Amino acid sequence: MKRVLYVILGLVLTLGLIFPLTAQATICGECEGGVTALTLRYLGAGSPNIEVKAGDKLVFSGQPDANGEFSFVGVGADQKLGKEIKVYVNGTETKIHTSCSQPIGPGLVVGDFEVVEGTSLKGGKLCPVSAPPSDDECGECVGKVTTLTLQNIGLAGLVVVTQKDGKTVYNAVVPAGGQFTFTGQDKKGTLGTEIKILVDGIENVKIHTSCSQPIGIDMKFGDFVIIDGASLDGGKFCPPPAAPSIDVEKEVQVDPASNPPWEDADEATGPTAHYCVRFRYIITNTGDVELNFIELSDNRIPAVSVPVNTTLAPGAQVTVYYPEIGSEPASIPAESGQYENIATATGYYAGHPYLDTDYCHYFGDLY
Repeated sequence: MKRVLYVILGLVLTLGLIFPLTAQATICGECEGGVTALTLRYLGAGSPNIEVKAGDKLVFSGQPDANGEFSFVGVGADQKLGKEIKVYVNGTETKIHTSCSQPIGPGLVVGDFEVVEGTSLKGGKLCPVSAPPSDDECGECVGKVTTLTLQNIGLAGLVVVTQKDGKTVYNAVVPAGGQFTFTGQDKKGTLGTEIKILVDGIENVKIHTSCSQPIGIDMKFGDFVIIDGASLDGGKFCPPPAAPSIDVEKEVQVDPASNPPWEDADEATGPTAHYCVRFRYIITNTGDVELNFIELSDNRIPAVSVPVNTTLAPGAQVTVYYPEIGSEPASIPAESGQYENIATATGYYAGHPYLDTDYCHYFGDLY
């Protein structure tokens, strides 16, 4: 699609209105039909002799100008540069795709060379290319998916992945739990609007890759989970946001000499104690990231705590008894009447606290 401004005697005419010309008007389009001419800027040191070949034809030989720039055109009746050009300087070869199968235009940097301007056979003057996101950046899916890494959570089998245009982008046996990566093969290097995955010749799932529907790391499609990926304009997929979470369960055991069960007595009145009681606190990291500096407090038992600098990985637990003698749980005299207390566990992620509370009850009927 071309972006057009009509220039008339120093004025810009667009949508029936006339404005003074304040910047150079341009007509540019996407690369179509193959590149026919390029101006490159040499970004290296000095002003070396440079040679450019399109196939076996020499299309440029010489030094760049004072701005480091040099220009050349294709050969033959249509003056196309072919599938790619090879630029030689100081014995080093740099290849630049010129078939329009990959993005090309002003701003594109390949090795020590930057595209300043150019034309294609059917698209005319090349429009500037968008700066690709850096390797350290990530973003949402924008402009269609370009690459995916999937994990097979089903059975082993022959996995074939095809784009909607029929091109096969992956065809190999993948074991159960195995991971595999593939990239798009359309004109812009994307997977198009949809891919289809077959396992042993049977369709398993279709995945939208146009970015019009949610797609990202950890998302499940059929027997496959996305491990990594990238999109044309959004760059590398961001990992899912962290979900820190912690849980504490406070349990009571009454008259432990008779070995009764531990009870999670969230509601009154709870079990009946005649002589003595002891408590158990179970703290679990229920989130998906590590929690640091785990803390435990109780509104009725100030002395309860966890070891200093306790860290819990996702799914990990720490258990604390009160009272405790050495490494063994002990007991304390029961109090008469209704007893209630509240345990609070706290863990920290990225400097922020995450906490949970739990009630515990028993009723003291002392002998």
